[in-house]
Amino acid sequence: IDDVAAALCMALETNTTGPINIGTGKGIAIAELVKCILSLCGKSTSKLRTSQSSAPDCKPVLVADNTKISGTSWAPKKSIEDGLKSLIFAVGDDL
Repeated sequence: IDDVAAALCMALETNTTGPINIGTGKGIAIAELVKCILSLCGKSTSKLRTSQSSAPDCKPVLVADNTKISGTSWAPKKSIEDGLKSLIFAVGDDL
């Protein structure tokens, strides 16, 4: 949450226009993201199933193209896991 807010403020301060991607520049597979969220929520990942898609456009890992925002002095300060921890803590029982 903090990194996204800082990136949006930086975009406003530098008059960045158009859509921007905000990310770490490092990819994470959706399955790994789900496992991380479940683990942080104290839930078991034992029943989680993944499959390998043979679809030609299937990307196992997606990475945000944060070229626009990386042209400023902004850089992420938290890892994905630390950001999720903060989000889960902020949401609390509403999750």
